[in-house]
Amino acid sequence: MGAVELDWGKLADPDYTAGVYRTRQLLDAAAFGLGIARTDEGPTGAALDESNVLRASLRAYTRAAWPILEPAKRFVPGWHLDAVAEHLEAVGRGEIKRLIINVPPGTMKSLSVSVLWMTFDWATNPWRRWLFLTHDIGLGERDSRKCRDLILSPWYQGRWGHLYQLSPDQQTKVNFENNRKGNRLAKTMSGSRGHGGDMTVIDDPHDTRSTVSDVMRDETIRTYDEEISSRLRDMRTGAAVLMMQRLHQQDLTGHILDIAEPGHWTHLMLPMRFDPARRCVTVLGFQDPRQTPGEWLWPEFFPPDSPALKELEKTLGPYGVAGQWQQNPIAREGGQFERGWFLTDYDKVPNGSKMVWVRAWDAAGTQDGGAYTCGLLMGLRITDGLIFIKHVIRGQWGAGVRNGIIKATAQNDAQPPWNKSSVFHLFEQEGGSGGKDQAKSFMTLLRGFRADYGPSTGDKFTRADPFSGACKNGDVHVLPGPWREDYLDEMEAAGPGAAYLDQMDCSSLAYNWLMSQWEYAKATGGVGINLELLDGDELTRESPWLGVNL
Repeated sequence: MGAVELDWGKLADPDYTAGVYRTRQLLDAAAFGLGIARTDEGPTGAALDESNVLRASLRAYTRAAWPILEPAKRFVPGWHLDAVAEHLEAVGRGEIKRLIINVPPGTMKSLSVSVLWMTFDWATNPWRRWLFLTHDIGLGERDSRKCRDLILSPWYQGRWGHLYQLSPDQQTKVNFENNRKGNRLAKTMSGSRGHGGDMTVIDDPHDTRSTVSDVMRDETIRTYDEEISSRLRDMRTGAAVLMMQRLHQQDLTGHILDIAEPGHWTHLMLPMRFDPARRCVTVLGFQDPRQTPGEWLWPEFFPPDSPALKELEKTLGPYGVAGQWQQNPIAREGGQFERGWFLTDYDKVPNGSKMVWVRAWDAAGTQDGGAYTCGLLMGLRITDGLIFIKHVIRGQWGAGVRNGIIKATAQNDAQPPWNKSSVFHLFEQEGGSGGKDQAKSFMTLLRGFRADYGPSTGDKFTRADPFSGACKNGDVHVLPGPWREDYLDEMEAAGPGAAYLDQMDCSSLAYNWLMSQWEYAKATGGVGINLELLDGDELTRESPWLGVNL
């Protein structure tokens, strides 16, 4: 066939690696077509060195095998792939016996664990018996076929075919064996009874559509508890790996983490957007390398500014983003806010209502990605304390655009019959000297308007408790507008795992300030209130600067 020289110094270069192994794949295919034997004595010389390197590193093996599995696609490296490989290698060596991997969909979890890892391991341990479980046998068949195709490829046979061969009398869509007594069996969660293995891999145990059903979700968990958890051939040496994106607080990951003894399971959890408060650290000394809050998991493959990705985020909604992307699912109901608590029965503030208005701001500064800047207009009716949310302006803007929109919003809020004193603009001061300087810059930006800032105290969920109570009591009305559904979605999803909390932050900031004003107004009969009292039926014009119906 001719030798293909390997530049070991370029092995980490995906372009070089893909080119080298694509060339070898073509040469192997040519040899296969000519009937050249591939499994007699195994590789020698440089080929032997290469096969030994690939057997020792799942990371290198993944890059080398990629053109066999995905010949039409370029391999895109990612540090998360290396982290997954590192932990799977530790499972194979017996250093980790129980591993949970929670990563977003589309990040190569099934290919990495159910295909590449198993075929990599057989190059060293062909006697191992593998049991793969999933919610859909079609997925099991897909990955089983990929494993078999990879093992039978000339590329694989030329390197490890001398170690084992697949048994011709046991090769089905979901079950095949080799001549060293190893086998790979794929089953559904419910069809696992009576089957076991040295390695049990559970890949997506829940159907995304069924996790909302307590009955179906609990059935999957019961199957794990009563059947799967004890199906290792040797509980002392066997290993179990669960990989999935989170779908519910009480999905299989949540269940295992709730009942497991501390340290029994290693948890590799990598959210799409980095959350410093939930940085993943494992027993291997690994820690999530990201530093910036909101930093993307795999920007080389999932560009954060991609229109398709933004559309997907909207399609997933706050529940899907919190669970499947952030690996921190939230309750659909029963959290800090419930959708039914927000009243939508008014088209506008009733005529004659005496109102105090504030627009609370949560300012970010990332263009087309990261956190949102939000400005929420909330009013309090001083006669009875009812709250009306009239408008929300929100977007991912750079600092310059953000400042222009903040000023334009203030000018818009001051249009007749209102004036610059009609709406109070309130900013939350972030921690540190930089936060104070930024807050002061907003005061300069809104010179001539009524505006102020102040530091926040306590965590954001504690600060939101008073507003949550008002919502639960039926005191909060959300007026109509194109922004309302997004606002209600975020408030319903508000929790530690939520992707965004800017609208909740603005709501609690505005509400807590209005309550302090109301107490003062009640004590003075409204005479000493800080803002001019206005009838509640204004502000129905079209905004000239952003096309937003206020």
